Amino acid sequence: MSVTNFIFKWTLRIIQPKEAKRMEQDGPIALPKLRGAMPADTEYVFIDDQGADTTVFAYSGMDALFAGRARYEFKRIFRSLSVPCNLVCFRDPRTTSFHLSLDGKSPGIDFYAEKTREIMAQLGATYNIALGSSSGGMSAFTFATMCNMDKVVGFSPAFPHTVYRGWNHYLQSLFNFRTLLREPQAYVEVLIVTIAVVWLEDVALKRMALDPPIGVWDAWGIYESAGDTRPPATVYYGVRSPADSRQALRLAEAFPDHIHLEPLDTARHNCPAVLLQQNKLIEVLDREVSAVAMSGKSNSEEGPLLP
Repeated sequence: MSVTNFIFKWTLRIIQPKEAKRMEQDGPIALPKLRGAMPADTEYVFIDDQGADTTVFAYSGMDALFAGRARYEFKRIFRSLSVPCNLVCFRDPRTTSFHLSLDGKSPGIDFYAEKTREIMAQLGATYNIALGSSSGGMSAFTFATMCNMDKVVGFSPAFPHTVYRGWNHYLQSLFNFRTLLREPQAYVEVLIVTIAVVWLEDVALKRMALDPPIGVWDAWGIYESAGDTRPPATVYYGVRSPADSRQALRLAEAFPDHIHLEPLDTARHNCPAVLLQQNKLIEVLDREVSAVAMSGKSNSEEGPLLP
């Protein structure tokens, strides 16, 4: 193990021991591999085909499955819902928020969108829902729009990234001593998200050996360009998390006919973990999935919206 990977692993174990333990379930903790192809047997998608008429596509955020649940537990959660559904879990083994494909030569947005379409066709469900937390929420918005899904369920979706940039946000996050004292987990989460955004934009994307170079997805532009065919979305966010609140309100103001907000009384960025602690996560997921499955309306029947 390299010195940098050693430092990264133990730093994560110290400041986020639970998340580190969960990430190690998918392999050794290491800095993202930004160049070269991944091994041919790299696992990046898990499919639980229940033969159902509804499929939920879950996109990981920074290599952690939704709410940090282990795969078997995640599957158990969805099998407990009142509406039968297939489950598809996408993870990014490079931990670059799906920005780089497995071959290391092409943008990840094209690769993962195509894989999503292939699985949609394979499962043949009438209703398709995308969900994700943090950068996984941004991915859910992006791929649901590109693949013409029926609904997005986003938990503190990390876009537009501009809310995490700028000295006002940096100082507000660093010197938010009230949150540090009252909700230290929330304080750490916001700092980690801020660092992750800066790292992705200013370091990772510049080190990827792609020609031409790529930038952060314009998830906002993709969603906006879909017009009236954009999938409706429910956004859960912490009302005492300034950046997440700004993101949620901007989405609702820009797309009032498509965005429904569900504010949570927390300063944490990881809203699914909050709902899990309150024993409300299954209730929320059941409500969201059931609403789509019983709506009688499907965008998916019209086929993919964007190439």
